[in-house]
Amino acid sequence: MLDENNRTNKRFLELQKEIAELRKRLGIANDEKEKWFKRKEELKKEIANSIKEAKNLREEKERINAEVKSNKDKREEQNSTTRGRIVKFKEIRSKTNSKERGKSTEMIKSEIDKIQERIEIEALKFSEEKKLMKKIGKLKQEYESAKKEAGLSDEARKTEREIKESKKTAEELHKKVQELAGESKKKHESYLELSKKIKSMNNEQEKAFENFLKFKEEFNAISKEVDDKLDELRKVKIEIDNIKTKSKEKVDEAKKMILIKKAEDVEMKLKKGEKITTEDLIKFQGKVDN
Repeated sequence: MLDENNRTNKRFLELQKEIAELRKRLGIANDEKEKWFKRKEELKKEIANSIKEAKNLREEKERINAEVKSNKDKREEQNSTTRGRIVKFKEIRSKTNSKERGKSTEMIKSEIDKIQERIEIEALKFSEEKKLMKKIGKLKQEYESAKKEAGLSDEARKTEREIKESKKTAEELHKKVQELAGESKKKHESYLELSKKIKSMNNEQEKAFENFLKFKEEFNAISKEVDDKLDELRKVKIEIDNIKTKSKEKVDEAKKMILIKKAEDVEMKLKKGEKITTEDLIKFQGKVDN
């Protein structure tokens, strides 16, 4: 019986120690579980923000590409205009270069004015006047030809200016296209880098979730083990309480028997007429009370 009591007490202490150790492990598992859950949620938020940023980058890149296309079209339009003006310039130059450069319109006009003044001032013979009038007619033809040639020269200079202007515009558009293309490339590189980062975070999030599930399962398993140990501890405690109750009852019964024996001794003294002490009376009173 004593061995059984000792085994019960020993098991009670073992259970207390085991439960304390399990609770320690439970706390560690819970901390790990919460840590990985928190990391999973942090990554979820980071991924959502990165996806939004990637979407903005893609939209910005598409906008820039549209602008690149627009500027390329404008540049091609300018180049086409330039080519047309160059053809026109060559045609004008071919017309002006095919003829020998004659007098200027100013010189011819001056000659005509001088002849007309001479006709008006001098008293010329009809034959001379007719000769001078014929010369004026010829000079007027030269004047018209020179005027036309001067117009072609003006048009050539104007066309040359226009060629320079359209070339300059085309160059500016080309420069703009290059700048935008460079910006688009940077956006694309940033987008690819961000996509790579999102993929990496997705992998990390999956691992974090796996760790969370693993420690959650461990937490639940330890929690169940703690509950089982607590149930066993309660049962062992009941056994110990029962043992203590039975032990107390036995002790009380033994005390009662001792008191009865002492009371019987006092009663025997009374019958024999022996001297009774105060202690004897107390012992006897104990029997009467029981």
